[in-house]
Amino acid sequence: MPFNPGEMLRKFRGALSLKKEIPTFGIKDIEPRDGMNRLRIRLANTNFYLPMVHLNFPGVVEKALGWFDPNPLVNEALDRAATETMYQMLKKMKPKVVVMTNSTKSENFIKEAYKRLPPGTRLVILPSGDKNAKVAERSTDMKLVHFVPVTGTEKDMGYPKQIEGEKEYLSLEQLKELCPDGEGLVIADDVYTTGATITAMEQVLGLNEKSKHQIAVIANEKEFNGEYVPKRTPKNLHAAFILTEFVDLDKLGIDRKKLFFYDKPNIPAAIVE
Repeated sequence: MPFNPGEMLRKFRGALSLKKEIPTFGIKDIEPRDGMNRLRIRLANTNFYLPMVHLNFPGVVEKALGWFDPNPLVNEALDRAATETMYQMLKKMKPKVVVMTNSTKSENFIKEAYKRLPPGTRLVILPSGDKNAKVAERSTDMKLVHFVPVTGTEKDMGYPKQIEGEKEYLSLEQLKELCPDGEGLVIADDVYTTGATITAMEQVLGLNEKSKHQIAVIANEKEFNGEYVPKRTPKNLHAAFILTEFVDLDKLGIDRKKLFFYDKPNIPAAIVE
């Protein structure tokens, strides 16, 4: 078959457009349920109505957002949908190693997705939290990485030390040999917001934006104040959908009385339909 540069360019542009065309759940998806606002998203062929939460405390820009919490103790169906979605993403990436951090929101669905990957795929869970001493106790003697996620809570992260009798342990040196310059390594998380958590994970692993690793998240959050605010995201970031953060609530006509307070234990579950 003769070489056709025009056809090659068309296919290349088509591939790029497919990569960019992920669902965006925004202002049109806000719907009332029992007198309160919820954000409808669709994940793994299921509709979920996330509670709209009002973030408004010192150090955080006021915004409203759909609270995506796939913790199985709170949202069992959302956890299953996130598991299926993450598995499909990882399946395409074919990682040698999946790296995540301990989290009540994301730990279960990433672990469950990982279990479905081919035998020989490795999993590393980076200890993280706001209790420095506890994180240090579970980490190797390397210096902990300090970071501040979108909630404003200061945290630390390290590389896990081997637990006595643990046969599948992968040291940081072994990980680097298995995935030189990050090739074959996927960092997995639930939501990409400011990038603080992902950046901390990269620092612990000795990676940077030029490394060959990939990042897999369920949602990439973007701010909307009537139009989407430009946001710099890593080129190696893969997300299943865009989850909108609504800023300038007066301009958007979003009633604060119909938003849930940012109180983690009392934020209601998503409605499943």
